[in-house]
Amino acid sequence: MAEFVNVFIGDFEGQFGMPDKRDPNRRAFELIRPEGQEAYYRCDLVKKRYGTVFVKVLTSVRSDRNKARGNGEDAIRVFLIWENVAGWSVCIGRTARVNRVGTAYRVVERALDRARKVAAQHRDIVWCEYCGNPLVERSKGGRKYLGCSGYPYAGCHRPLDLWHP
Repeated sequence: MAEFVNVFIGDFEGQFGMPDKRDPNRRAFELIRPEGQEAYYRCDLVKKRYGTVFVKVLTSVRSDRNKARGNGEDAIRVFLIWENVAGWSVCIGRTARVNRVGTAYRVVERALDRARKVAAQHRDIVWCEYCGNPLVERSKGGRKYLGCSGYPYAGCHRPLDLWHP
């Protein structure tokens, strides 16, 4: 049986605290510590007029503590998120969870590797010509199609039938 390890914010800072290649005075991943919630890292990839695409790495470490939740309670997760200018966000890409097995260094290294793979997904995003939000894969009645992530909550009312692959 695998043994879960505790991961601390300091373990993340060692690898996620690296400088941005485009701007050495800025960090590639910014640590966000919302009060009473899980701390996460954010790396902005694409900024458009209508919003931002970014990678979000959930750490499993609560902001008011320094170490991760108890063993086996949670894993580290990596998402590709679209957030429009109004603050509404939707997950447009996700990887498998990173289990906290092995050394803390290896766990964080795997999380960083998955974050890089998710970041590469942003190059494949197709954008809605009507409202500027990204298109996401949806299904209805067993048939898959691309639909606007802004429908209906972010105000996009373009017919979805136009985006059959």
